[in-house]
Amino acid sequence: MNVFDSSILTFLNQFAHRWYAFDAAMYYAATYNLVKGGVIAAALWWIWFDHHQEQPRKQEILVSTLAASAVAILLARALALSLPFRTRPIYDLDLQFQRPFKVENLDLETWSSFPSDHVTLFFALAIGIFLSSRIMGVLAFLHAFFVISLPRVYLGIHAPTDVIGGALMGSAIAYLFTRPRARKVINRLPIQWLHRHPGSFYACFFLLSWQVATLFQAIRDILRALAPK
Repeated sequence: MNVFDSSILTFLNQFAHRWYAFDAAMYYAATYNLVKGGVIAAALWWIWFDHHQEQPRKQEILVSTLAASAVAILLARALALSLPFRTRPIYDLDLQFQRPFKVENLDLETWSSFPSDHVTLFFALAIGIFLSSRIMGVLAFLHAFFVISLPRVYLGIHAPTDVIGGALMGSAIAYLFTRPRARKVINRLPIQWLHRHPGSFYACFFLLSWQVATLFQAIRDILRALAPK
């Protein structure tokens, strides 16, 4: 492990296993979908139905953002499976990591650490939300850092560079997908679908937002099953 990662992990790890309430808060933030994806999925629906003169543009951005988030998490998992395996800090014996309270068996030994697919997804979503609503976007970025990124480093699930790599990748993909020309291409069929068959559109929109709320767990499980043993 490089000096940058180990120094940050060592600094944060000195606070582990001291205060049960703090460790529990970090654990719940990292493991409970309601506080991870649930609030962001709710934000997407809020912005979508927020009546405003720019509502069509915001809806186009959200469609492109959801497309970007799906591509981002697939790319993150593909990189994790194809790049050299990287051990997570919690399993790195050289690091002598002190596990916080409540952290026992996370069942992540066979999952490569780089990049963080959680961070990739939520920074992609934060970019789209920010472009749709500045206030909610700032809150989404704070959520991506304090609820998604920091707990995963504190608990030893990821090293700081895993988080930085995921944040840069997710942000870049979302930025590219939400450019005006890209939005026009991505939204051509979805917007037609919305106007012609709103019932089926919103049924699928709900399923997609549910995947966001559950961190695309179904897709990640499929990729994990297909990974070479």
